[in-house]
Amino acid sequence: MGHVDEGRRRKALSGAIQWTYSAGLQLGRVRDMQQYMIDHRGDRPTHYGEAEREPFLKLAAERQFLLVSLNNVLRALALLDAEGVQQGALTADERKRIRLLRNIFEHWDADPDSPNAVRSLNQFCEAFPNDDPERHTFSTDGSADSIGGLDLGMIADLVEGLRKWLLALEAGGFVWTGRP
Repeated sequence: MGHVDEGRRRKALSGAIQWTYSAGLQLGRVRDMQQYMIDHRGDRPTHYGEAEREPFLKLAAERQFLLVSLNNVLRALALLDAEGVQQGALTADERKRIRLLRNIFEHWDADPDSPNAVRSLNQFCEAFPNDDPERHTFSTDGSADSIGGLDLGMIADLVEGLRKWLLALEAGGFVWTGRP
């Protein structure tokens, strides 16, 4: 029994390291696209063909992959929950926001007449009535970067802190002491 638990723990730790790394890469890609959009904001064409829409599409894709990575970080941390990592790393609202945003963007093609299709959107609107899940804001200094109200500065700090903690845990039993 202990051997199975240890194997599952190692798999969870490996997954958490992988997805935290992925989230960091994706956050960098989102920020690179945001900077591109800022740098080219004066280049707005009068009509948007395929080439003109490409930066918007790239930013949307990178945003989606970031949310998938963050959701998988949460899944892996849940498997390491014996150490209380998931609850210490993010608040319940932050975890909920990540999960719901990921679901909203992941299930964009669900039948709108299906009760399940709008469940995540409705839950998001109930939990975060002042935020629009589709709203992606960014600024020249990075101080106002968010996706659906999810503060990307906080995510950057969290991802870096988790990455260091997970690597230390893998190397020899680092103990979780709270949010990085």
